[in-house]
Amino acid sequence: MRRLIFAFTALFGAVLAADPYAIGDRVENLSECVWIQNGPVSVAGKNDRPSVLFFWTISYAGNKDIDRMLSLQKKFGKDVQIVAVGCDDEAKIKSFFRLKEMDFPVLSDTQLKNLNAYLRGTDTVPFCAVIDADGRLVWRGPAAQTDSPLAEIIDKKFDLDRAIRFDRFTRELTDAMQKKDYALALKLTEKELQYQPENVDLVVLAAGLLEQRLQQPELAKKKIEDTLLAYPGNFALHECRLRFLHAHHAHGEILPAVDFAIRHGGENPDSLRRLIQIEWTQRPGEISPEALLHLGKALVSVQKYPDDAERARARLLYGRILAFCGAPDLALQAAKEARPLLSDPAEIEQTDALIRHYQEIIRISRSLH
Repeated sequence: MRRLIFAFTALFGAVLAADPYAIGDRVENLSECVWIQNGPVSVAGKNDRPSVLFFWTISYAGNKDIDRMLSLQKKFGKDVQIVAVGCDDEAKIKSFFRLKEMDFPVLSDTQLKNLNAYLRGTDTVPFCAVIDADGRLVWRGPAAQTDSPLAEIIDKKFDLDRAIRFDRFTRELTDAMQKKDYALALKLTEKELQYQPENVDLVVLAAGLLEQRLQQPELAKKKIEDTLLAYPGNFALHECRLRFLHAHHAHGEILPAVDFAIRHGGENPDSLRRLIQIEWTQRPGEISPEALLHLGKALVSVQKYPDDAERARARLLYGRILAFCGAPDLALQAAKEARPLLSDPAEIEQTDALIRHYQEIIRISRSLH
């Protein structure tokens, strides 16, 4: 939980760029820039389609997000206008080896004026800003998360009022955190939770403020547990609770928390694996072997796996848990049950090695008695 609140302090406590556009603001056209290809184009005022401003640099991350923009263009076609706002100088962009591949308008934001009009303290380049057909900024965030809101915007299903409200919340929260007014930050978070009660990030933020800033760990714990009781199917909340209990060395509460999670999400192998990972990465003496066993048993009891290989991997993971808990004979049995379900030669070879490892452990163990 300490790491979580520190992360949120960094996220919401960053210094904002000078007066960037807020969600819902009408934007101006791009200016004080050099158009490299397919421009200039208009993003302000009335247009026949929304625009995606892709702010990028010539870098590994920028190169990766170019692929995402090309995929967006392929998916949405003429329903969207993509504009690549390069944050490098003109000469560097003109010599970029992927420039011709970018079949949309590209410009060099030489003075970074356009970047600063959109960049908040919580943003990092590369990122995207979506302008609707009425010239309003309606969404802003990582390129990898642009697909879903863009589809809603094109289909006219996007909830702009909600986006405006959340943008205002983040700005007010940033201001409160900068002023170290943690009581106000909590009040703002609780207010937003009325609109998004299952938002795990907000729950973690509220609990973190209570625990770390307002020195009320019992209320932080209650916040997590009350939300979990209201939304037991939200498995991210179970993960949050397990991390909190470990952070407070609440050993006696680990197993009941795990069993509660299994009852409400035991048919989802990915969720169970995440809880196993949380438990297994604790320091020696903090791991609950019994909780691991319960999670492992639930994992191999899942009825619906996409294929036999996934079922085999679940058995192998359960085997490692059994070996950790001092039952190499049962671990060996689990590995042997998994082997016939595998078809990949590399996985079969690894499983054979694991079987020999368990056999050797059993042999050595018997020789010690």
